[in-house]
Amino acid sequence: MTKTGQLYIPKGLRQYLNFKEEMFLCIYVENNSIIIEHILDENSHNKFVYHGNKITVPVEIQRILGITKDTNLLVTPVCDFKKLVINILSC
Repeated sequence: MTKTGQLYIPKGLRQYLNFKEEMFLCIYVENNSIIIEHILDENSHNKFVYHGNKITVPVEIQRILGITKDTNLLVTPVCDFKKLVINILSC
């Protein structure tokens, strides 16, 4: 993650999850993980438009989970649900 909270999503992973430019996604915290997925309903919180192969993790989520640019993260795709699960790795 960059110091501005951006995560680069590699092309292969974007294709696998069908993340496309200008697509609406949502981001939230669940069980101490960050979840990024296709919007399932119009009432989803933290909706954003996907641009430029990067996702910006909102500051409030970074604070809740104690994430900094030095935090090691494990990104796992879940294709059936078209989402990314991002976990914090302990050192």
